[in-house]
Amino acid sequence: MTEDELRKLPIRIGIKIVAAALGVGINEAYRQAAAGVPIGVDGGATCPVRKRGGAWVAYRPELFRALGLADAGMTRAPEAEAS
Repeated sequence: MTEDELRKLPIRIGIKIVAAALGVGINEAYRQAAAGVPIGVDGGATCPVRKRGGAWVAYRPELFRALGLADAGMTRAPEAEAS
């Protein structure tokens, strides 16, 4: 996914988009989600997902952190760390 595509994502993102952004196959993403582990590749970036209303979702800031975009000004600091 391009940076422009990532910036246009909604705050809540479905598992298929998270998997595509991380380069994980959809079957593997569902397997990892069902096992309760963050989605990702071995030794690579991972993004936590949770079940909301019957769908597996992640939130944009978590995906951006997993992709290393937090330092690029694409996310704000978590509330506990904000000054």
